[in-house]
Amino acid sequence: MKKVFCMKCGTEIHVEDNQTVATCPNCATAFSLTQNIVVNANSNVSDAVVNQINQDINKNGVGNIRVFALTCDSCGGQVTVKEGQKIAMCSHCGNTIAVDDGTRRIEIVNEAQKLQNAIDREALEKQKAAHEAFEKTYAVQKKKRNIWRIFYALTAVIFYALIVLTAYLGYDSDAGGLVPKLVLGIMAYFLFVPIIIVAVRPFLPRNEDDRSDTSKVKSMFLTWLLYIGVLILAGITVGAILAFRN
Repeated sequence: MKKVFCMKCGTEIHVEDNQTVATCPNCATAFSLTQNIVVNANSNVSDAVVNQINQDINKNGVGNIRVFALTCDSCGGQVTVKEGQKIAMCSHCGNTIAVDDGTRRIEIVNEAQKLQNAIDREALEKQKAAHEAFEKTYAVQKKKRNIWRIFYALTAVIFYALIVLTAYLGYDSDAGGLVPKLVLGIMAYFLFVPIIIVAVRPFLPRNEDDRSDTSKVKSMFLTWLLYIGVLILAGITVGAILAFRN
């Protein structure tokens, strides 16, 4: 047993012969007995902290180096923090700690915040994946819709050609019974083709939540209006042809 004096307040302290760190019972200052260095003013220090002190001394030379030993709230492990260090990370569990003046420490991320961050990150990843899936689906459906538009236009052209052909043959005595059949075909074409062409129209979603095409009925009526316009145009064409012949 030997006695030493506190480096801060001078209080007499009794220590064992092989003791390396002493703590003042009066002011709670901890200091190294072997290196004569202030270690900590408010917490017990382990051999790991003393080893860190020795490493710093060997690297930088003897000086008044302050090293603080903090306890990680996440796992209970000891975290070594040197003077001036603002951020420390627990080597046991990876928990991050902010250090202000060596006497207090604040948890940057607690367990609740970690859980919330994980939930937010997962939600963001799902949202990103859903948007990417929508982009791919939209690109594929847009190509199909463009092809469908070509066929849609062809149906109008075919309807126009049938009307003109039927009207022209109606004035030809050699046509025989073909004209009534063409007339029936035109009527069936007018009634059923708009329904069929709109029914097979590829669905083009407007956003991620768009799951159904609600405009097909409207498109059918618009197609019938288009065919009526084609019928009028065909009539004008036939009139012009007959006038030219005469």
